[in-house]
Order: sequence, then C-alpha cells, then structure tokens
Amino acid sequence: MGTSLVATRFGVSQFAPLTFVTARLMLATAGFLVVYLFDRRRHPWPKQRRLWRQSLIVSTVGPAVQMTVFAIALQYLSSGMVAILITTFPVLIVLAAHVLLHDEKLSRQRGLGVLLAMTGAILLAVQHQSGLPDVTAGSIGYILIGLALLAGTAETIYTRKYMRSYDSFDVTALRILIGAAIMVVVSLLWTGIDLEGINGQGYFSLIYAALVGTIIAFVLRFDIIKRFGATASAMINYVIPITATLGGVLILDEIVTVWMVAGMAVILLGIALVTDSPLTIRLTSRWGA
Repeated sequence: MGTSLVATRFGVSQFAPLTFVTARLMLATAGFLVVYLFDRRRHPWPKQRRLWRQSLIVSTVGPAVQMTVFAIALQYLSSGMVAILITTFPVLIVLAAHVLLHDEKLSRQRGLGVLLAMTGAILLAVQHQSGLPDVTAGSIGYILIGLALLAGTAETIYTRKYMRSYDSFDVTALRILIGAAIMVVVSLLWTGIDLEGINGQGYFSLIYAALVGTIIAFVLRFDIIKRFGATASAMINYVIPITATLGGVLILDEIVTVWMVAGMAVILLGIALVTDSPLTIRLTSRWGA
C-alpha cells in the first residue's frame, strides 16, 4: 500500500480524485472478472445471496469511500505523511475489537501502545506537518485521514465478525465491483469523467494502483483478517510509512522533517505494543503487562 500511495498522489496531480478512484476500481474490477471468466474451476462466479448482501453492506464504508478520501487527502499531505498517519489504524482496530469482538481484548500493554500511537499522531498534527515543500498542513488533511481510518475500522470489524467463512477472493472482488459501480454513478453526477491531458506516466500510476494497490493488496488483507484476526491484519502498516516515505522523496520530491521522524518513531513504538510483537512481549513481560 505504501507504493500505491505514491502512485495515487502522482495520479491525482493529473486526474481529478473522483476520476482516478473510479478508473482504479474499474480496472481492478476488470482484473477480477478476467479471473472469473478464465479460471472458473478455482473461482466460480459467487452466487450466494448472503455474500452479496454482506458485500453491499461493507461496501458502504469500503474501497469507494476510503480510496476517495485518501485521494483527496493526498492533495494536502505527502504520501509519506499519509502513510505515517495510516499506521495509527491498528489503534482504532484494537479499540473497536475490544468492544465488539469477544476474542480480541485490550490488555495493559496494548493500552499503552494506543496511548503512544495517538501521542505520535497528535505531535504531527500540532506541528502542522505536511511532508510537502513550503506547505504547512491545515486541519483538513488530518480530518480526511481520520474519516478514512474510521471507515476502514468499521469495514475490518464487520468483515471479521460476519464474513470469515467466505472465500477471500470472492469477498474482495464483490467489494471492488460494488465500489466501482458506486463510483461510476457518483463521478458522472458530480464531476464527470475527463481523461484529457493525461500522459503515459499518469496512466501507469493508475494501472499500478489498480493492480498492486487494489487487487493484490485487498486479497491479501482480507485473507490475513480471516486467518489471523483483525489485530494481526494491522501489522502490515509497519512497512507502509517506510515505502511511501522513500518513494515520495525519490519520485515526488517530498520532504522528511525531524518532526515526521519523531512522530513516526512514537507511533511505530505504540503499534509494536498494540500488535504484540516478539520484542515488546519480552520487554513488557518484566512488568506484567
């Protein structure tokens, strides 16, 4: 997802955000349909009505909403900055899981991790860090990221609670398909779909975001949720700030400040506690967390 953030930020410099997200979801849908068409033995077309109903419900806060909000936020924050804020996702997951899932309760160690991660995010917000040259971040970018993370939390908990029995590929495909249908309608009514002035690099960023950041990432994420739980799925956020920050600096001329490094360090320490990494388990076992 880190590299797809870089691709998305480059893409929205040429596409309107709604157009980029719509085209991304349509391309991803086409990829899933190709698999259903040519690999019917392993992936027969899903016909369960309950699966379709559940997918429709989860799609209301799923890919269409989250991708659109992230794309808009990337106009105010760098891909590295967005990636750092996304790492707070496990905090919301463990809090929601503690309340809604009987098998994922909040321990003292995880409580400390939640506090640290939120402290790191607040530090970045107070310092108005944007990750962009000569740009001071306002509140809108942070608010948008917060809304996207809340939507992702609701989606993850619902998936864990009600959709664990379904095939990962089918769930992902239907969510993307329904999300694409929603975005086509929204784009046509809101802004239209204008592809004029898009060069080859813009189309490459779109294709990369659709294939790597959508099809592959979503299938793997759902599979992790189903097999290992909602909290474990959040561990993928460790690599996101590293890849996105490096990619943003090398490709998009974004910047990395001391405050960004400090905030990321505090957040990642908190996430290490939240996700029960082996290192933090050894360290905290001494004081009975």
